Amino acid sequence: MKTITLIPGDGIGPEVVFAAKKVIDALNLNIDWEIINSGEETSGKNNANISEKAIKSITKNKVALKGPLTETIGKEFESLNIKLIKELSSYPSAIPVNSMTEIDSEENNIDMVIFESGDEVSNHLAGRSAVNPTASILAAAMMMDYIGEKASADLIRKSLHKIIEDSFILPRDLGGNSNTWEFTESIINYMEILKNRL
Repeated sequence: MKTITLIPGDGIGPEVVFAAKKVIDALNLNIDWEIINSGEETSGKNNANISEKAIKSITKNKVALKGPLTETIGKEFESLNIKLIKELSSYPSAIPVNSMTEIDSEENNIDMVIFESGDEVSNHLAGRSAVNPTASILAAAMMMDYIGEKASADLIRKSLHKIIEDSFILPRDLGGNSNTWEFTESIINYMEILKNRL
């Protein structure tokens, strides 16, 4: 069994991270999740202990799926993002950016990698099931690649691209009317179709 650290984060973090988790769980792999709630809601007197727990979990499990966390620069306690940078030397995040042919866009043929030092928190969409979980689901697919589950990673990517290409069930920022969970379920349902074809 592979244990993966899961840190939901703040703002839209829990929604997009648990959407990605739901997709992975649908693969029926032998994965156990060690969930560490750390972020703005759990900051304060317990923040140091929670951050230490998260770092120990990541160090032990070697793999983590993390949502965006609110920065606490200038406050009494350091955020988990800052702790991760210091303790694990995780200074840049490498983010692949590619055009999706299924999406009509003015910019095509994009193929680049962006390095950033820490994920942004969006609070105005939090808790409304209105956020697009595509980036977190693709991050989960990259995580599957990393742990040696390439077939599962490819299944996630193919299903996500097919749902976007069909344009029937899309989140609002892609021109649809579906919420976070309807979009996620459509990806899972198409994964089942592809699995049954094998």
